Amino acid sequence: MYIVLSGVHGIGKTTIAREIAGRLGGVYLTEAIDDAIPPPVLGKSNDPLKTELWFVRQMILKEAQMIDAKALYVSDRGWSDIMAYANVILDEHSRNLFRSIFDHLPKRIPDIQLIVHAPIEVVVERIKGRARDTISEWKELDQEYLEELGNEFLSYHDAYKNLRSIYLLDASGALKENCDSALEILKPHLAAVA
Repeated sequence: MYIVLSGVHGIGKTTIAREIAGRLGGVYLTEAIDDAIPPPVLGKSNDPLKTELWFVRQMILKEAQMIDAKALYVSDRGWSDIMAYANVILDEHSRNLFRSIFDHLPKRIPDIQLIVHAPIEVVVERIKGRARDTISEWKELDQEYLEELGNEFLSYHDAYKNLRSIYLLDASGALKENCDSALEILKPHLAAVA
């Protein structure tokens, strides 16, 4: 089974994904340590197309970790995250070019996808709490940027919720509460494969 948590940066996807993988005895799919291509400046950078291509490569490397067909895998970002960010940070020409490549890539569709969301105030406080050196360079606290991204994820949910197993996960609470809510959403799916 392949479970993906999607949403804006700083909302808690990684923390929740690791906790869910641990509670379910699954495998948390880590970011690849990439010596070949170092990470670019993320967020609204001077070269957003390069950033998006870097994330595509990360997803390919992440999915390459999924070698056991019987294992449960949990990821804190999926292909839809890449498109949500591309829709916000790329200009129209770059977005069209990126989309023409992106649409032809082989991709694993998650069995279950949780769109992690919370009010903008909660996201901003969590980003501040991360105390990263990159907050200003990556423009992580740009509220307009965060709202555009949040709307992209909600639009994605609305577009696909009747076609795939995609659910909204309100991550406004504490970690335990958010993980318990996620597990409650996952419970019927996990029972079906048990």
